[in-house]
Amino acid sequence: GPHKMREYMPLIVMLRERLKYALTYREVKMIVMQRLIKVDGKVRTDMFYPAGFMDVVQIEKTKENFRLLYDTKKRFVLYKVVKEEA
Repeated sequence: GPHKMREYMPLIVMLRERLKYALTYREVKMIVMQRLIKVDGKVRTDMFYPAGFMDVVQIEKTKENFRLLYDTKKRFVLYKVVKEEA
């Protein structure tokens, strides 16, 4: 769920910079407004929603599940998980 300012990654950053599913702000907005993104099992339509450490992000269309974890330098990594774990 919602995390502190330093410890989260907004959905817009995740979809645009990290996963490369969108190129622009408008594209990210369209993705979230189609209710395709779930964070911890709940649909989120706010593209600035703060997904944080250990949250599971599910993308309906591609059947992908990611867990937000840190790498050794305390940066976020999106780790693919199987549906059962999500």
